[in-house]
Amino acid sequence: MLEVPGQFANRADAASHLRELRAAGVGLSLAEYTPGGGQDDLVPLFDFVKVDLVRGPHFTELCIDSA
Repeated sequence: MLEVPGQFANRADAASHLRELRAAGVGLSLAEYTPGGGQDDLVPLFDFVKVDLVRGPHFTELCIDSA
């Protein structure tokens, strides 16, 4: 399992790199998920998405609804 930092979504080639890793059999986990940004399009490429529950129930609900 490879944990990918949330900022990785800012790369123009992020999706192609993630697809290559998945094709090679690498499991992927997205760290620091924040809904409403470039990460949203990448969520389907991950096996796990990590959400910071310390940010409160409203943020957690927003993350779940977005994913």
